[in-house]
Amino acid sequence: SAPSELHAIRLATSMLAALFTLGVVGCTPIDDDDPQDGPFVGAIDAGDCEGDAYDEFMMGAEDPSPLTVDVDGSNLLVHLEDIDANCCPRPGADIDVSEGLIEIQFEDVTADDACGCMCVTDFDIEVEDVDPGSYTVDVYFNGSYLDSVEVEVV
Repeated sequence: SAPSELHAIRLATSMLAALFTLGVVGCTPIDDDDPQDGPFVGAIDAGDCEGDAYDEFMMGAEDPSPLTVDVDGSNLLVHLEDIDANCCPRPGADIDVSEGLIEIQFEDVTADDACGCMCVTDFDIEVEDVDPGSYTVDVYFNGSYLDSVEVEVV
């Protein structure tokens, strides 16, 4: 009957909300000190969980561009804001640089120990030793295109 189906939907929604909010913990910064030739990913920092990704989804929040890139000499600071990510991130990033293009493949969890919850958080990724020039920075998050920004490195 319709009332029991509505009750089942409400119960399932409540259970999903509880699953997404249980176990939310602070995020852990990861620092990669492995020197390399040419542009490379330096430190990756994850912010604290700022909210529940499920609640944001249910409120139908519009996502403005989550990507900003600041240039500091030959380094880029890539900032991802309000990203729906695993609440126990172990972030990692790979970079590919070609003529005028910097492509960053970013993942919030690089190990098999993801938590059973999601949260809204920020990430900062440092890209170091970028040669002078004009670049399009394309960022992919967990395999999906996120956004692009044009930068000038002098």
